[in-house]
Amino acid sequence: MILHRRILYRLRCVSFILRIIGPVFFNNQKRIIIMQRALMIPIVMAFILAYQVSSCQTADASSTTSWSTTVTTKTSSTSTIRRITSSPTITNSSIPSTACPLNSSAANPVIKKVGNGSNDHNCVLYLRQQRGIKLPAQNLTTYASKLSIINSRVPREKSVAIIKTPGRNAGIGHLAEVTSLEEKDGAVIMRLSEANNPTRGYYERTITGKKLEDIQKNANIVGYYVEPDEIIKAQSTPAPRYL
Repeated sequence: MILHRRILYRLRCVSFILRIIGPVFFNNQKRIIIMQRALMIPIVMAFILAYQVSSCQTADASSTTSWSTTVTTKTSSTSTIRRITSSPTITNSSIPSTACPLNSSAANPVIKKVGNGSNDHNCVLYLRQQRGIKLPAQNLTTYASKLSIINSRVPREKSVAIIKTPGRNAGIGHLAEVTSLEEKDGAVIMRLSEANNPTRGYYERTITGKKLEDIQKNANIVGYYVEPDEIIKAQSTPAPRYL
């Protein structure tokens, strides 16, 4: 930019000198005018060049600002991705239909793995084949299909708890057998038998709470399936106090 200013200054000086000494060397006034006009051409071109250089520098400045903004955004995104990938992820050994995480409630669960075997990756097949539960003869692979078999809001021994699962497993759900339900020392204790919760295998879950509602909230239990024969037996048996 400084170089162009020097050129303009020198051209102006030459034009000024020609105006003063032109009549001395050139007798014809027309020649002086022609010379001055000829000198105006490089002056105009120099102005145009200076304007283009100024525009380019402005564009470069804005481009640099844009680039730095992009880099900042990418850096922020990268840090976000790192925070996400650092969180625990589901391993290949865990098949969808895992049970939900614990909720903040007055119930306390204890989960114990009792082994592995056939159908330890599938809660439905485990109940049908390993536990001998007579589930309805329909496809129960989705959460909606599991909800459709609910026929009781009251748990009984040998009933099946329908459990809501979160996140990526929200459309799958989970089933677990209620093996026992009792009241002891002012607390309600529910024991569940299940497969593939929290990972592949057979598990026994014991949940203790002040009330049945606390247990159901902790385990995300939304309802129960009771076999027709068990419903008939339950009608002749007085309901426990905690129900």
